Amino acid sequence: VIDYKLMVDTALDHFGEAIRPKWDIMDFLTELSNKVIEDLEELGTDILERLVK
Repeated sequence: VIDYKLMVDTALDHFGEAIRPKWDIMDFLTELSNKVIEDLEELGTDILERLVK
């Protein structure tokens, strides 16, 4: 299981220390949300496969 809160906290710490353009943070959050969606799709597929068996 991936700890998304820890990932976000770590990223915010990182971006907070360095002066970075706003779009770097937006890119990170977009990638993170895409990963969450992928993980949820995989979990949903796994659950459906188990129900069908």
